[in-house]
Amino acid sequence: MPMLRKYIDRIRYSSRKKKLDQLFEYLSPNSKEKILEVGVANKEYSPVDNFLIRHYPFKDKITALGIGDLSEFRRRYPEIRTINYNGQTFPFTDREFDVAHSNAVIEHLGNADAQEEFLREIVRVSSRGMVTTPNKYFYTAPY
Repeated sequence: MPMLRKYIDRIRYSSRKKKLDQLFEYLSPNSKEKILEVGVANKEYSPVDNFLIRHYPFKDKITALGIGDLSEFRRRYPEIRTINYNGQTFPFTDREFDVAHSNAVIEHLGNADAQEEFLREIVRVSSRGMVTTPNKYFYTAPY
């Protein structure tokens, strides 16, 4: 089983790396721009959890938005502004961020109305953004 987990982690890492590369290619964020990362994990169970947070070079420009307990996240990434919210309206002003990013969150929101509202909030609070979700056939291993 550990061999299978390593193989799956390599596939997941490759997928997340490709998405991060696309973010840089398509949105070209720079060291002066503010980034909103929507949906962060308090606990990291695999090398791909909080991927943008781990790999983005300008961490002091990131605001992490999440629900629930984020105490471990805050301890791990003290340089990142962390905001808890109710899962509905983002607690930010219009166009507060240059870039918004969310990976593998929207599919957990339930119905189409909730997903559309999530996208409206991404558009409202940022100048440009990237929302990704796994292909329904993409294997995810339980951790």
